[in-house]
Amino acid sequence: MTSWRYLVFLICLFVVSCDETALVQRKNEIAELKKLLGSQWANKDVESKKDQKYFDNAFEGIGEKTTSSDQDYIASIDKIVRNLHDGHLRLTPPETIPQIKRYSGMKIAKVQGGFALVGCEFSDNCKDLDLPLKIIKVDGNDTETWLQKDSELQYGSSIHGRISVSIDGLYFHKRLSYYAPPRELLLESLAGKQFVKKIVWREAIALGDDSNGQKGNYSCVTVSEVKKGIYQLKVPTFWCGLNSNDSETQVKNNFIAQFEKEISKIDQPKAVILDLRNNGGGGDDEGRMVAGLFIDKEEFWFKISHLLDQGWYATVLRIFEGSWQKPLTVKVSPNKFREKFMGSMLFVLTNSSCFSTCDGIVSSLKHAGVGIILGERTHGGAGDPKEWLFPYSKFKLSYTTALIWQKNGDLIEGKGVDVDYSVVPAMEFFKKSDDPVLDMALTKINNLMAK
Repeated sequence: MTSWRYLVFLICLFVVSCDETALVQRKNEIAELKKLLGSQWANKDVESKKDQKYFDNAFEGIGEKTTSSDQDYIASIDKIVRNLHDGHLRLTPPETIPQIKRYSGMKIAKVQGGFALVGCEFSDNCKDLDLPLKIIKVDGNDTETWLQKDSELQYGSSIHGRISVSIDGLYFHKRLSYYAPPRELLLESLAGKQFVKKIVWREAIALGDDSNGQKGNYSCVTVSEVKKGIYQLKVPTFWCGLNSNDSETQVKNNFIAQFEKEISKIDQPKAVILDLRNNGGGGDDEGRMVAGLFIDKEEFWFKISHLLDQGWYATVLRIFEGSWQKPLTVKVSPNKFREKFMGSMLFVLTNSSCFSTCDGIVSSLKHAGVGIILGERTHGGAGDPKEWLFPYSKFKLSYTTALIWQKNGDLIEGKGVDVDYSVVPAMEFFKKSDDPVLDMALTKINNLMAK
């Protein structure tokens, strides 16, 4: 064999060998993922996820994708994670994998009978539009059909929670590069006129971030007096990371600083509206600070039981305890600011984007009987997540390690917390107000306070 032919032979042999190595690595990775989720993913024991067929169906067809392109293989892993329907079960790609981060600026709100376009943040999408406009179709499908289909692909623990994620995706779209966002809406005016509007997407780093990943003056806590003696305490997050490299301690300190500054603005309140709409959760300590404003004594927060890890020590414990650790009751206590709120009424405003720590706080306040809950049922996601690193593709998987119960014995996962009074405005209310949900809540509050 001539030298050049021998060289070609070696190159081909090397390429085939590399392909086979990659194939083996992928198969091993999928096997490890299935083992991890089958044995250490706590929310697998939630009633809606217990069926083994449900679990196996999520992995269906993945074997064929181990021989496909990197992009298709990654898409298949992402689909597995999404199909398991756990809001804490999330896949984070390494920095080398591009993500689409697109921003439409189109604000969508839930209204009676569906969803509506109620606001816009740049003219590309809303020039000459007479808002509000009801969304009749998305990409050629009626809104309900589109939501049923799209919500199945979303990270989320409950049906209503995943629907809210789909709606949010019309405003800000962040996914791996193989996904294309919805591009076309059929809209209907209050007068009944229908027309098609194509979404114009802008590239975005992340909402609120500048080119350096800074969030700048992002507000984690704000206070405003919406009516004489009635204060709105708005907490959009319990994770106050103002910079991308903030440590957990700094995140907590950021929250404390904003929290104490804003609380000082409240003076002799008759009522407080704790606005937790769109609060995606965060730190437990931050949640305790907020709940501690409104309780007079130590109260039940949640009960938690962790699924034991794998390993020799866990194997020994399993002999005595089984697969689950003994349930632990976690409580929340009043804090140093409680006196300021003595005698005031509490109203909690929430929606289906209130998730994780937010779910828990709403549940605790409701079952303690210290507040009236208005708005929409919370998302319903819980589980004390950990991270697992994919050995080959270097993705990170966040997965739940515990089951968490409310005081009434219901799991938070997949259910959330129901409201005392549903608040969903008619579309025409957005013609007169930027926040008709708050206005409707205020009307309800005035009526309740008058009794």
